[in-house]
Amino acid sequence: MILIFLLITGCSEPSALSQTPTPTLTSVRRAAPQPTLARTPYPTPTKWITPTSTPTRTLSPDQIATTTQQALHDQLDEHCETGRPARRIRLSPDGQWAVLGCGIEAIALVRMDESKVWRLSSESLIGPYSEYFINLAHWSKGGAYAYIVANPHTDGYWEPFHQGVVLYRIQLGSGQISEVLPEGPFYAYTFSPDGETLAYCQHAW
Repeated sequence: MILIFLLITGCSEPSALSQTPTPTLTSVRRAAPQPTLARTPYPTPTKWITPTSTPTRTLSPDQIATTTQQALHDQLDEHCETGRPARRIRLSPDGQWAVLGCGIEAIALVRMDESKVWRLSSESLIGPYSEYFINLAHWSKGGAYAYIVANPHTDGYWEPFHQGVVLYRIQLGSGQISEVLPEGPFYAYTFSPDGETLAYCQHAW
């Protein structure tokens, strides 16, 4: 009787329920990746070098003229029939011609490429045994003509107010010579700026 009661009592009590543990989620914070800085080596310092410039040599106008004259003499002196260097060399305004003073009684007009040479002297212009200074008087503006003046020797006395007794014009292309002012009394003259007009006056001997 007691055993039955115990069995009934044991069965009538509710059985204890076993609890399953609930999993706990742990919050995990991940650190953001840090950028990696690549270390660039510093350049090797270089000593600063101050550039040095060679000063350009400048020539004075007189030195330039002397150098130019020497180059012209080296090229053209052979065209003087005197066998001596030219006393002076002058260039035409366009640079195409040079006039060489070959002594005091002769000149040579030489094209710079030396394709043409015109030699003029006291004897060829005035006559044999004449003694006249021969000089270039004027280049024409267009470069086609040169004007040549002849002036007699005056036994040591130079008339300061005249420029010659005869004026010639030579056509540089052909070498043709013509008289502009015929031989006569002493002349004083001047050309107009455009080269188209010649003004002159005469002086008695």
